[in-house]
Amino acid sequence: DAEIAARNIQFLPQSLDELAALYRAEPQARLLAGGTDLALEITQRHRALPLLIDLGRVAELQRIAVDATHIEMGAALPLSDCAALLAAEYPDFGALLARFASRQIRNRASLGGNLANASPVGDTPPLLLALGAELRLRCGARRRTLALDELFRAYRTTALAPGEFIESIRVPRAAGRVLRAYKVSKRLDDDISAVCAAFCLRFDAGVLGE
Repeated sequence: DAEIAARNIQFLPQSLDELAALYRAEPQARLLAGGTDLALEITQRHRALPLLIDLGRVAELQRIAVDATHIEMGAALPLSDCAALLAAEYPDFGALLARFASRQIRNRASLGGNLANASPVGDTPPLLLALGAELRLRCGARRRTLALDELFRAYRTTALAPGEFIESIRVPRAAGRVLRAYKVSKRLDDDISAVCAAFCLRFDAGVLGE
């Protein structure tokens, strides 16, 4: 502990199993994916982050799996890749992500990070909540599934247990559903939301369903 407090230490797990074991052993560590929000704690809040676990070499966290009913995206998948994938099912999702910060940020920021931060100005949670997304979570060898609407507890507070992380995000495919998303911000592009709203409607033969 004294060594960690004295200098910055960064771990580079090479697999999901290695990450799970490491984070369970060091639950006080901060997970580094894109770092676009975490870095602000250093540059704006002048905090020291002595222990980091870099997710960049954990290939499983950037995987994509698509089946007949769901799209599953690894938690560290960059938002640029998520946008290209989701836009085919939900054009409004792709359009909103095109306004998410700058291209450089979208190429680094991860979908899992945008959720785990539990920030009230995050753009993806309202859309994913409307779609009924769920999370695959892992802590050591234990895995569980959590509905996204059970993740957020309070301002920047989540239901994640110590040493538990988001492994992937599962989003239902459209299958007759239509997503409408709206973002109000001071600037059209490259700005946080003042208001972000999302609505998911299901149609059956042109008739609005429940």
